[in-house]
Amino acid sequence: MKTATPWWQYFPKKSALLPSEPGRRDSPDPTLTPGTWVRLRGKPERARRVLRVEWHYYRRQFVYIVETRRYFDAYWFAEQLVVVPQDVLKAEGLQ
Repeated sequence: MKTATPWWQYFPKKSALLPSEPGRRDSPDPTLTPGTWVRLRGKPERARRVLRVEWHYYRRQFVYIVETRRYFDAYWFAEQLVVVPQDVLKAEGLQ
């Protein structure tokens, strides 16, 4: 029987890298702008908003800071986030 992948294992698989600035071809996901409602893949029970987008120097890709109940900035990769559709936002009263 196959079990579901734990939510924290949705990280991109890359080897350890040295810090790097974004290149010309690097750009954030246009669907994940600040204010966008998202759910965490593997932990979809709560909708959260993207607060800001930052470059991750070691993973060499953009990360998305989302709302949490903790007192720190939690970041996630695009592969870990699912955008909440507008009709679902309206149905849940999040708009």
